[in-house]
Amino acid sequence: MVTHKGMREFVLDIAESNGIPYQYFVAPNGGTDAGNVHISNEGIPSAVIGVCARYIHTHASILHVDDYAAAKALIIKLVQACDRVTVDAISGSNC
Repeated sequence: MVTHKGMREFVLDIAESNGIPYQYFVAPNGGTDAGNVHISNEGIPSAVIGVCARYIHTHASILHVDDYAAAKALIIKLVQACDRVTVDAISGSNC
C-alpha cells in the first residue's frame, strides 16, 4: 500500500508535535486490510499504525512495551485531532 500523502503528513505531524516516537516500515510482501480500503470507491486515505513484533502470526508474539505505548498514544492523538475540517483537508490534498 502506498500511503496517501495527506494522511502520511497528518500522522507524522501529530507524532512529531507530540514527541511520539515512530519508525517507517515497508513490507515488500503481505499487507493489511488498509491495502484494500485505500483503493475502494474513489479512494479512502488510509495509514497503518502497526507495532513491530516477533512471531506476529502466532499466539505468542513478542513486542517492546514502549513501541505498544507509542502506537497507542499516536492513535489517541490522531482520533482527538480528527474532525471534519481535517478529513476534508486530507481528502482534498494531492496524492
